[in-house]
Amino acid sequence: MAASPSIRMADLLQANHDLVLMLPRFGIRLGFGERSVAEVCAESGVSPQFFLMVCRFYVFDTYRPSAAELEAMDLQGVLSYLTTSHRYYREDRIPHIAAHLRHIADGCPGQLGTALMRFATSYQRRVERHLKNEENTLFRRLAALAEGRVFQAPASRYDRQHGDIATDLQDLTSILIKYLPEDILQQERVKVLDDIFHLSEDLRRHSLIEEHLLMPYVALKEAAQ
Repeated sequence: MAASPSIRMADLLQANHDLVLMLPRFGIRLGFGERSVAEVCAESGVSPQFFLMVCRFYVFDTYRPSAAELEAMDLQGVLSYLTTSHRYYREDRIPHIAAHLRHIADGCPGQLGTALMRFATSYQRRVERHLKNEENTLFRRLAALAEGRVFQAPASRYDRQHGDIATDLQDLTSILIKYLPEDILQQERVKVLDDIFHLSEDLRRHSLIEEHLLMPYVALKEAAQ
């Protein structure tokens, strides 16, 4: 994505549809007409450089920001993005998926509904544990930097958490795809599967941002303290 702040925001989104989901996390509202990324970001109090760096992670798995890009990042903008992202997962995506799964489980015979909710609850808990781990480590380190100090965070276990989330996802989707009777809410199952896969991909991208943008940024700033 060879985008610059001068590109029209509408053109950027039409070329990369998944980026639409990024807008609320930056407080950017639709209806920006022909304005550029720089203009739209300025109206929302967002750094266009940081916005585009996050967007690149949603387009390219291999994108890694340079030291100069990291150095230029705005600390308050980073904190705002993270806080809004976690609120989006907790208050929007996860409750939406959970409500659909409960409805499907209520229509299942015997132990199938119980099993579906058990794996759904496990998946939700793994995601929440991952979010809390970020808040107890990355968030606190960023908050400390904002106050001009260094926070010594405990060792993080991102790799294990990612593996746990993937395992629970596989168990959950296997029930929806393979084991529920074919007469059980086909349309709703397709919709919730699509939601779950999109959430999981979003979380994967979020983890890339965390590991290859935010953590290097924190390390760079802490070294300069």
